[in-house]
Amino acid sequence: MKALYVLILILSTLQLRAWQVLDFEQVDQRIKVYQGQTIHILADSAYVISIVRAERLNEKLQELQVAHEANLQLWQVHQEVLDKVREIERLTAQLSEKMLRDQHAIALNIDEIIAELDRSIAVLKDANAQLQASNDELSWQLAEMELTVKHLRQQIRRIWWQSTADKIVVAVVTFGMGLVVGMAAL
Repeated sequence: MKALYVLILILSTLQLRAWQVLDFEQVDQRIKVYQGQTIHILADSAYVISIVRAERLNEKLQELQVAHEANLQLWQVHQEVLDKVREIERLTAQLSEKMLRDQHAIALNIDEIIAELDRSIAVLKDANAQLQASNDELSWQLAEMELTVKHLRQQIRRIWWQSTADKIVVAVVTFGMGLVVGMAAL
């Protein structure tokens, strides 16, 4: 009977022990175990830590989560800034290309303007040469006209003196004839 009593005692201990045995399987992420309980690990591996360490680990995980969220926000801001920088680079490249095109166009326009000015200068030089020749011709003609005017004035003076002399002669002859006739009539 002793054997039976020992057998019942062993069976009840085993049953009590079975109630205190917990299985940790592959699909389990965590289980809470109390002092005196037995864990039967059916997974590949498992970690056992105290509740103090678990709480500290949870705090660190929360800090990590906050840091991760801050990192995500910073990454989003970084992406926005990077997008803006890329847009600025694109606009700067477009502006640079436009400035080069404008500079080339301005250079071409300046070359055309200089060529047009050179043509205008040549035309003006020809016009100045023609005007100088015309001025020289007009100066010669003016000198000739002045000589002609001087000659005509001399001729007018000579004619005036001749007409005056003729008038004096006519007056003297008429006076003399009037005297002769007046004397003859007497």
